Amino acid sequence: MIYETLHIIASDLANAFVELTEQTGIVELNHVGKLEEDGQMDKVIISLVHVMQEATLKNLPNQIQQDNQVQRLNKKIPLNLYVIFCSNFSDYDNALKNLSFILEYFQAKKVFTDKNTFFNRESEMLRNLADFRFSVELFSPSFDELNQIWGTLGGKQVLSAIYKVSVIDIELRKPQSQVGQITSVQLKTQG
Repeated sequence: MIYETLHIIASDLANAFVELTEQTGIVELNHVGKLEEDGQMDKVIISLVHVMQEATLKNLPNQIQQDNQVQRLNKKIPLNLYVIFCSNFSDYDNALKNLSFILEYFQAKKVFTDKNTFFNRESEMLRNLADFRFSVELFSPSFDELNQIWGTLGGKQVLSAIYKVSVIDIELRKPQSQVGQITSVQLKTQG
């Protein structure tokens, strides 16, 4: 679901850029360390920075009912994704405008669902995606943390914003066990 989530965000943001700023082809999902390569200039680069398990939701049971059977599945892994949006433009004014647009976009759209989001539903990887829901909030690291993030990513610092995408579930849909469901109880009394 990490792949799907990032592609959904990139597609929806690219669509917003086209509709509201008339800029096409500027949103790209790529590694931040490649910002200085040819073809990466004058783009909004989206890159995964960090993945963290959501500790408060990790012990929820995972089971489904089919007919009169209950299938116990592996527990879902609830994740938060930290995603960086880099406004990598040679013209500083344009970089500032595009970063501002990204902030405005996420201010207006904090929750993504299959009903309110633009993405390529015919794509082979996204074709079977049915119901999804995740929220996005601005993450503001300190100056020291931001310096460490850019040092780890191996690139020079550019205008950017980091967002926390919460909560997506990773799940292997392989049943651990299957048992019959109790549908009625009969009590016999002696008398």
